Amino acid sequence: MLLTSFSTSDGKSPDAPVLTDKQRDTLHAVTRGLANEDIALQRGISPNSVKKQLESIFAKLGAASRAEATTIALRQHLLAT
Repeated sequence: MLLTSFSTSDGKSPDAPVLTDKQRDTLHAVTRGLANEDIALQRGISPNSVKKQLESIFAKLGAASRAEATTIALRQHLLAT
């Protein structure tokens, strides 16, 4: 059996979830190990807003944790600009 991997010109999987710029910024901060409170302070939003963004990101990625979301984002090149 031959397995083939496909990607777009930017390296993303063609079926990769689409994240908004704000979601991508939040996820990038998570990959740097920042807590919700630190992300909120850095972005000038409430910690609850960060929590809601992460819930949306987890749902789009099918992730159950920050670590899993980070792994998925890195494997699917979701943080590349």
